Amino acid sequence: MSLGQILHVEDERWFHQQVKAWMPEADWVWAGSLSEARDLLARQCFDVILLDRHIGSEDGITLLPELSSLAPGSVCVMVSSDEDGDGIREALEAGAKDYLIKSSDMAQDLKLRIRIALKTRQEERLNQARAHASEQDSSGWVGNSTATRALKEKARKVAHADAPILITGESGSGKEVFAQEVHRLRGDSKRPFVAVNCGAIPETMFESELFGHIKGAFTGALHHKEGLVRIADGGDLFLDEIGDLPLAQQVKLLRFLQDGTFTPVGSGRMESSKVRVIAATHRNLEQEVAAGRFREDLLFRLDVYRVHTSPLRERREDIGPLARFFLGRLAGDRKKISREALALLEKQEWKGNVRELSSVIQRALIEAGEEDLRPGHFRFVGGMAPAQRQARVPANPGEVNGKRYRQYLDHHEKEFFQAALGLLDGDTLRLAECLELSRATVYNRFQKLGLRPGRKKHE
Repeated sequence: MSLGQILHVEDERWFHQQVKAWMPEADWVWAGSLSEARDLLARQCFDVILLDRHIGSEDGITLLPELSSLAPGSVCVMVSSDEDGDGIREALEAGAKDYLIKSSDMAQDLKLRIRIALKTRQEERLNQARAHASEQDSSGWVGNSTATRALKEKARKVAHADAPILITGESGSGKEVFAQEVHRLRGDSKRPFVAVNCGAIPETMFESELFGHIKGAFTGALHHKEGLVRIADGGDLFLDEIGDLPLAQQVKLLRFLQDGTFTPVGSGRMESSKVRVIAATHRNLEQEVAAGRFREDLLFRLDVYRVHTSPLRERREDIGPLARFFLGRLAGDRKKISREALALLEKQEWKGNVRELSSVIQRALIEAGEEDLRPGHFRFVGGMAPAQRQARVPANPGEVNGKRYRQYLDHHEKEFFQAALGLLDGDTLRLAECLELSRATVYNRFQKLGLRPGRKKHE
C-alpha cells in the first residue's frame, strides 16, 4: 500500500529517480518545471510536495504563495543546496513546512522529513473529518442552520411519543430524513422502519400492499403475502406523499388508523398491528380538504404533531456542508471544492432542494474529471438564476463588455442598498447620511436600480 502521493518538483530527472529509489513505497509524480507543477496541481491532489529551490532559471520559492489555492492541505518540503539562513527563513515564511539541505548522504534525512510531512497531512485529514463530523452528526443530518437545529430538537422531542406525525415541505427538502431520525432516536434497533410511497403504488394494489392478501384472493395471488402494516408492527410506518393517495384508499387507511385493525384482501379474519404512523406530503392538505381531494377526518388523525421542513433556499448556510458531504460520499477525500464554487452554489434557488444539490455535485464530478470542483464544472437545470446570469463575472471574451460590467456593479450595489435599508428600518435620510451622499443621489440610484425608497414619519 502506498505511503502517500508526493509531487517532486525537480529539473534534474536523475535526482528524482534517486529520490524515488530511496522511498519506493510512496506514490511519486515528477514535474520538471514550475509550469508542469502548476498543471499537475490543478488536476490532481497530493499529500506532500517536495519542491527544489532552483528549477532551471526559476526560483521554486515563487510557487509557495500559490499553494494555498492550488493545493490546499498539501504539505510542502523545500529542498536546496543553499545553506543560507535568510533563504531558509524566506521559504518557511512563504509557506514551506520544512527545509532540507541537499547532500550526498541525505537519504535518511529525506525519508524522515517525508514521513513527518505525511504524518502532518494525515493529522490534517483527521481534523477535517472531525470538522465534517460536526456538520454531519450521528443522525446523518448535515448542516447547522437555525432551521436544521430546530428540526433536530423537534425530532428529539417527539422520538419517544407514539402519536402520529405529519411532515410537510417541498419535495427533496428532507422529510424522510426527519422520519428516519425520529425512528433512530427511539433507540431500539429491533423496531422496524417501513417506508411506503403512496403516490407510487397503483390504486388497485394499495390495499394488498398495505394490508396483505391470502392465497387465491385474486388472479395472480399464488401465495399468502404479509402487508406493510404487519411488517412494520411494533415500529414506524412512514407514509410518504400521503396527499397523493386517492379518496377510496384514504377510507381504508383511516379505518386502520382508528383502531389498528385491518383485514388482508380475501380474508375474513381481522388482524391488528401497532405502529406509529409518520406521514409526509409536499401538498397543502388544508387546501386539498377544501377542494374535496383529501378527507378532513383523515387529516385530523394524522395531524397530531406537525413538522415543516424548510426548503434549501431558506437555509443557505446548510448548502456548503451539504455540498462537502455529497462530495465526500461520492469521491472520498480525493476531491475538493473551491470557495468560489461554494459561493456559486449558495446563490442558486434550488427548486429541487437537497435532492437537486446532490445531482448537481454528481454531475460536476463527471465534468471535472481528475480536477477539483470549480465554478466552471457546475451545470444547473434551467441554467443559473436570472440575476446571476446577468451579474456574474465574464466567462468568455464575448462577455467582456460595458453592459455586462454595469450589470455586475448594479447587482451588487442593489444588494448593498437592500441590506442597508433593512438594517436602518427603511430610513432613506439616515441611509444618505451614513453613506455621506446627498439624498437626491440616493433617490437617483434607487430609481436606476428599481428600488422603492422607504417612508418614515418625518417624511
